[in-house]
Amino acid sequence: MDSQLTLVDRAPPVRLTFGPDSMTNALVSCGGVPRYRIATRLHGFRTEIREVGPGGEDADAAEPAVVISRREVLKDTIRFRGGKEVKIAQWMRKTKLAGRVAYVVENELGSFTLRVDPVYRLALFADFDSETPIAHWSETDAATLVIDLPGPAAPETHLQILAAFTIQELRLRMLEKAAIVAQRRASIGLGSRGGSKLLSS
Repeated sequence: MDSQLTLVDRAPPVRLTFGPDSMTNALVSCGGVPRYRIATRLHGFRTEIREVGPGGEDADAAEPAVVISRREVLKDTIRFRGGKEVKIAQWMRKTKLAGRVAYVVENELGSFTLRVDPVYRLALFADFDSETPIAHWSETDAATLVIDLPGPAAPETHLQILAAFTIQELRLRMLEKAAIVAQRRASIGLGSRGGSKLLSS
């Protein structure tokens, strides 16, 4: 499989731009033409990714292409159109690379690893090439996902990559937001203690 992939001429990268820059509610366009719509309902517990037409209208209103379900007690799940609902933890298997958390995703093209990257923030690598990512956030536009596969791929592959990035990017943003809140609370606490000392002195 690896040799077959490397022998095929590379197609131009696909650039998917999120408008707005949100992993929960956005219109995702390619070359200025709408391609997907991400919508989150039920107080954030259900995210749907639907294919849309050039005007932004739903191409298939009957069934979303991807459904991501978040649960407070049970495990989060993902379901692709025509497939079964599976746990995200099974679809994106957690692993460690060089002491850092990464996630392994498998599809018809092989096995891929999604990890935090110092250049691209998040990047997806094929198991046969750990240096050149096949998908990553743009260096110049944080709201654009660049997919650069080594050969032709089914539309479902792009959807799988899009879903993996939206899931992991949302996790990162939630962690960053929690860290900022904790830092602010800590600084407020320090300020309060400092203020009380000044008032009592």
